[in-house]
Amino acid sequence: MKINLTQKIIATLSVLLVSSTGFAATNYSTPVFTYGGNITLQNGDTVIINEASYLGYVVNAREGTITVKNPATDGIYVSVGTSKNPILNTGGDFYSGGMRPVISQINSYVNLGTNTTIETFSDSANVTATGILATTNSSVIAGDNLTIRFNGTYGTGSYGISAINDSSITIGDNLKVYAAGGGNIAIMVSGGGNITVGDNAYIEAGLGLNARINSSITMQNSTIRGVGSNGVGINTAPGGIIDITNSDIYGERNAITVPGVGGPTGIVTVSGGTLTSDAGAVIGSGETSETSNASSSTVIIKDGAKASSLTGVFFEGELTPSVGSELEIKVMGSDTIVEGRFLDGTNLDTTFSISDGATWNSVGASNMDSLSLEDANINIVLTSASDRIVTDNLTLDGTTVMNVGLTNEFLEEVIAMGLPQDFDVSIVASFTDGTGTIAYDIATSNDEGSTWSIDDLGNGIYRIYDITLVPEPSTYAMIFGALALALAIYRRRK
Repeated sequence: MKINLTQKIIATLSVLLVSSTGFAATNYSTPVFTYGGNITLQNGDTVIINEASYLGYVVNAREGTITVKNPATDGIYVSVGTSKNPILNTGGDFYSGGMRPVISQINSYVNLGTNTTIETFSDSANVTATGILATTNSSVIAGDNLTIRFNGTYGTGSYGISAINDSSITIGDNLKVYAAGGGNIAIMVSGGGNITVGDNAYIEAGLGLNARINSSITMQNSTIRGVGSNGVGINTAPGGIIDITNSDIYGERNAITVPGVGGPTGIVTVSGGTLTSDAGAVIGSGETSETSNASSSTVIIKDGAKASSLTGVFFEGELTPSVGSELEIKVMGSDTIVEGRFLDGTNLDTTFSISDGATWNSVGASNMDSLSLEDANINIVLTSASDRIVTDNLTLDGTTVMNVGLTNEFLEEVIAMGLPQDFDVSIVASFTDGTGTIAYDIATSNDEGSTWSIDDLGNGIYRIYDITLVPEPSTYAMIFGALALALAIYRRRK
């Protein structure tokens, strides 16, 4: 059956095979639409383009089925708008309208096959888009090498892939989602939605992954990047479950954010791989104007995962969540290492657990509401005599080893106080529970080459003396003086 290039393809209570020559539509909002019927797209040469200037649906299954005839080998190309004719207005947000290249709704099924590409083109902040949407007991399957690309400018509330209202999306290996922009989310689930992605995915958006209200996302062996000044790799909202294995998670601001608004506990599990951030802490808290609906979140980092930030902060209560909100961060396993200070926030009850040989590296002071240590390793470098780990509640099980290093700034401070000088490196806790112990080990030299002598007075208290600073303050003065003299001579000669 051949289809004219401007013909709208509709199947209502019927079966329709689309010609292998492909088709396009320029004057219709939904060129491929089934209501209670079945549409089969025959092969990978099928190209579907919608250049409608107002509202862009392209492949739309409602109480029906749309499939590629040979999904194991063939795919399709779907585009809303073109580079020459971008969509100017979608007439509403995600829920009331928007650009939806592929939608499976109300007990429907869509199979996009293999090597499918979905693109949208927008030239307006009024435009929102959802590359693939499954809603209301529906499903979408895409094989390997699915690519979704948002081109141009979009408004807040655009999603690369979304499953909501008890729907599911299953995607094979080598998924690529390019949805860069502060308001765009690469993958979002809500209301019982579930998305499963195969290996070697690459996700890039303002927010990589977002799970809400009893929904889940599962990925492995992939790259997730939250880009832009507020870029976040993963956000779990109330009731969302995100499970990531052996993947690299990056946020230009935070690798993970936890919710500020209340509801069921949201859980993020990172097994292996890396968590990194640039401008903010590895993990940051969200913000809300509510005061009566507290949030609850759990972040689990295990199985050799590594976490670090350019800021030197592991967790920070950067924004203010609802009063009474709770966050538990669990770091587990002998090869698991997290780096950075832990900085408690307002309205947030924080619990930091380190167990089973996991390691926490930090420079400077940290504070949290509760700290649980079970056979943990802590490597802390003190930059000031006042640097301590402070918590309201300390729980100890097994033996925790705490290695303490001292910077030249610390040494200069204690020299100014007068030597010998006693100082305390023990964890400051209002209440301590458990039968475990902490074994302290204090270094006697640092990377700058400075050395000192230490006497162990017990219970984390040490006496320091015989400090040799390298270079010593007088040496710094000589260096700066020589530089100043050289600069003066150079200027005089010019």
